[in-house]
Amino acid sequence: MSARLSAPHPMPDEETDTPHPARFRLDCAGEARVVIEQDERFPLAIGAQLWDRLYAELCLVIAHGRARSEAGDRYNPVGVLH
Repeated sequence: MSARLSAPHPMPDEETDTPHPARFRLDCAGEARVVIEQDERFPLAIGAQLWDRLYAELCLVIAHGRARSEAGDRYNPVGVLH
């Protein structure tokens, strides 16, 4: 998605082939932004600055989760609340 935001022209849309399909596209009108749609409803538009922050946070979460899984830790969402 970061590559999409840096492109000066539109790029082909991407679609996921999952139980909850989504389409990712670049909106070049005005400020470049990534638009995520599921079932063509409620599009979520994320501006370039917010996307950079979100991407950085996701990278940290993935790295942390991977380290915990390799250490044999299991995430227990109910246990976290207690």
